[in-house]
Amino acid sequence: MALSTDQPMDATPGQFPWQISMTWKNPPAIINLHFCSGAIITEFWILLSAYCITNAPSNGTVYVRTGSYNINKDDQFVHNVPIKQMIVHEKYEGAKTLKTLACYDIGLIQLGKQLDFDKRVQPILMAKSKTWSYEIKLGDNVILSGWGSISYGALSDHPDIMRTVNATIISNNECENAIKKIWPQFRISEMQICTTPLDGSLGACIGDIGGPLIYHEKVDVIPVLVGISNWNSEPCNKNGLPPVYTKVEYFLGWVEQKLKENCSRPSG
Repeated sequence: MALSTDQPMDATPGQFPWQISMTWKNPPAIINLHFCSGAIITEFWILLSAYCITNAPSNGTVYVRTGSYNINKDDQFVHNVPIKQMIVHEKYEGAKTLKTLACYDIGLIQLGKQLDFDKRVQPILMAKSKTWSYEIKLGDNVILSGWGSISYGALSDHPDIMRTVNATIISNNECENAIKKIWPQFRISEMQICTTPLDGSLGACIGDIGGPLIYHEKVDVIPVLVGISNWNSEPCNKNGLPPVYTKVEYFLGWVEQKLKENCSRPSG
């Protein structure tokens, strides 16, 4: 989770109906393992981090889990959806690219069956889509949600219940200068954005990668997807380095192209 001056809170069921869990199961084990998040953008497509795709387990079964609230419990709203194909941006070089913390970290999942939308499963608009022209700005309040670790130590501590917290967009210059204190070669790209913290509080962590960063500052404003969780420092929540996100509006053309090539269009 990310933390600014606000405290992280448990989400309420259906509060973030676009949020999905990438889940892995390897029989005969009965445990379903959450390892990444993503966002529903149409009834057939999920937008997430390329890292989640390239680092998905190669054995067992990986599927998209929709409608989830308690990651370890099923109810009538939870569905485990098969995957038809996974698409990684052609210029993505992988997490090993420390200099830019993996630019082009964006991917798409095409589902093997159509989603049925209900109060716990809904798509989210993308920034600067056809029906929404909002552009993220410095100082905007944004919201991160997911099941990422909340540990301050070396061992991960993943909550069962989805958690949510407010953060604030900071300048790329401030973000770069903070991270360069640890990795002097780091340069942030125009295709990325950063949020608080800078004060040693909780930051996006293991399990949050791929998850949606949304703008929803006002009650009468439609939630809009502005970022995809891209990178966080490890050990998580130790040094207050700002989390880094893929900037969604930079890749709208790429998303549109991929969906068109595969006979589908984004809902925005």
